[in-house]
Amino acid sequence: MKKIIYLFSSLYFLIISSGMAQSPKDSTAIAQIKWNKHKIEKGIVWKQAHFDDLYQAHQEVNILEIDLNKKKIDIDFAGLATGLELTSEFVKNNDAIGGINGGFFDVKDGGSVTFLKIDNKIVNTTTMNTGEERSDRTNGAIIINGNSGKENIDILGTELTNMNWEDSIDAPDIMVCGPLLIMDEAYVILAKNAFNDNRHPRSAVALNGNKLILMTVDGRSNQSYGMSLPELAYFLKQIGAEKALNLDGGGSTTLVLNTPIKSGVLNYPSDNKQFDHEGERPVASVILIKKK
Repeated sequence: MKKIIYLFSSLYFLIISSGMAQSPKDSTAIAQIKWNKHKIEKGIVWKQAHFDDLYQAHQEVNILEIDLNKKKIDIDFAGLATGLELTSEFVKNNDAIGGINGGFFDVKDGGSVTFLKIDNKIVNTTTMNTGEERSDRTNGAIIINGNSGKENIDILGTELTNMNWEDSIDAPDIMVCGPLLIMDEAYVILAKNAFNDNRHPRSAVALNGNKLILMTVDGRSNQSYGMSLPELAYFLKQIGAEKALNLDGGGSTTLVLNTPIKSGVLNYPSDNKQFDHEGERPVASVILIKKK
């Protein structure tokens, strides 16, 4: 794989300041929470926690933590050029151990509206960008590269002025999404807008050394209010994320397992406006955990 350098302006990254909503109390709540942990497979752990008072609200968090050093675990993407499918169906149809919903999609016709490449085949191109700058929902990507015989997972980012960024990424599997939350252990500056600042259900992917983190935060319920993107980034940083990328959230937020130990939706998708496991929304792409 040829080496690619991704440049950022000196103003692009900034450690979160005390002016944001997070407090030492929130840091303590995250540090002291007793996770419900379940070993799913060798190298795969499901972690669940309910917070009664995180960001002054109830929060429900689910995480699948994958040890990327385990040789029998494979990370893949799946996606549809057109049409939509439930995350749980993507997982079952691809004989996967588990998975999380992926990037943004066309609600009417299906298919991703952010760049998606699987096994060197472009499934969808980015159609969210307008004008002379990228949407910040397309400023990051998770890539899978196995050119060297060993699968490597990474999270990349770019400046909003880099309109043809996807073309420069040398990897057979690329899922563009965003906003980018954390890069090289530093918070990424997030634009002030309703999408970023309001609380919603959220999905994210992160890297912590050799561990891949797939995380959902439920929302739109009295049992779990959801998080803003600064709150999501803060949480991920507190649990050790060195790089982190926001995925499609809202009603799309879904985390699934498909194993003898646990099978079904782990979180509480909000599309049916009920705090249960039945409210899945069909999506266009997913990140999958599979056995090699």
